Amino acid sequence: MDQLFLESSSNPKLFSKVADIPFENRKGDQKINFELPVTADEFFRLVMVDIFGKKIISQIIKIKNNTQDLDIKVFPNPFQEFISLQHYSRNEDMLIAYLLSTNGAILKEENFKLSRGLNDFKISTAGLIKGSYILSLKKASSPEIQFSNIVKQ
Repeated sequence: MDQLFLESSSNPKLFSKVADIPFENRKGDQKINFELPVTADEFFRLVMVDIFGKKIISQIIKIKNNTQDLDIKVFPNPFQEFISLQHYSRNEDMLIAYLLSTNGAILKEENFKLSRGLNDFKISTAGLIKGSYILSLKKASSPEIQFSNIVKQ
């Protein structure tokens, strides 16, 4: 064997290489680190290449990700000048953010365009006094709403 590598895909027909696997003088389990965005389902396979360039491809395995569609990181908390949002979106969409007082009054509304993949946004909190707030986040295409209790220092 000349090469061994791991391929992945969200489509079981179109794979791309995500990691080289060292195999010389190795025995037992090996830990392989690689960066991969989270999708609903991910397919993996091993590819072995011999010294003549002939490929041997393993059976495809499917790993199902059971994370919620609306899983948005909100940080820092407590915050000072801004609130950061981070979300991996499976599709293009709109994210609607409402900053609410603790009695439910809308203090600020922001709309963000989500592209497929990792999205980072900031909400300015200039003009807000120190205290507790509620951040309501909703995708335009989904009825699900995420609420976060946040504090301005």
